[in-house]
Amino acid sequence: MVVALLSAAMSRKSWRSYKKERLLKHDRERITAYIQQDFQTPFGAKPRFTLIDCEPNDKLGTYGFISDAQHFIAGAVKKAPMCIEDYGFALEKIILIATTFGLGTCWLAAFDKQGFAERIRLMSDEVLPAVTPIGYKAEQGRKDQLIHWAAGSDNRKMWSELFFDTYFNTPLEPENAGDYMSAFTMVQFAPSGSNAQPWRLILDEDTVHFYHDGKKEYNQVRQLDMGIAFSHFQSAMDLFHIKGEWSIKDPDRTSGKMSYVATWTRTESD
Repeated sequence: MVVALLSAAMSRKSWRSYKKERLLKHDRERITAYIQQDFQTPFGAKPRFTLIDCEPNDKLGTYGFISDAQHFIAGAVKKAPMCIEDYGFALEKIILIATTFGLGTCWLAAFDKQGFAERIRLMSDEVLPAVTPIGYKAEQGRKDQLIHWAAGSDNRKMWSELFFDTYFNTPLEPENAGDYMSAFTMVQFAPSGSNAQPWRLILDEDTVHFYHDGKKEYNQVRQLDMGIAFSHFQSAMDLFHIKGEWSIKDPDRTSGKMSYVATWTRTESD
């Protein structure tokens, strides 16, 4: 399963146009089973997810970005420090598993939240950070291609921009990444809002520090992005049976506008 997720992470594309077809029974059952699991998130939040069937009178607005979706996955998480990152971590796992099933998805952090909140019965102590359509892909139209192009979705920053060796003044060379090369490559290919790739990672022996690049405010979208990066990193570590722990222990290596977010520390290998 982990190998399939890694392959999906490298090949997946956001999909905005869907066939007007309901999920077949076997697809519905395996997606429902997957989203109902107890996700083990880095900082202990427990997001809950719901598969929504679109109805004719639904007010599930996506500001015109999504066409003809018959289903969405929406979720909620209780308000707490790092809850948005944990939500992003879990929803990315759902999106990747859906990709292995051959289904289309698309991260949406900008949408009409009232309609979705009503459908999932959002509580006052919860937040609904993002949703995704899910279903069978239709041919991408001109509008889809323009959105994909405008976001620069096929472009990825170089290693030297994203990953560093002990301090920010030393870019990490791939050949020096050791057991972490696959995990860092997974992070390099992680999706993010407007393809900003706002994460910066420092490798210090068997510890990895995650930073926000500081080019924009560390808002909810950037928090989701960081959770997605955590998810890609963790999936690669799981593939190689390398265990570690997440924590918040600022090593005080901030450079410029960058801000510290979290740390992963290796504990053992199977």
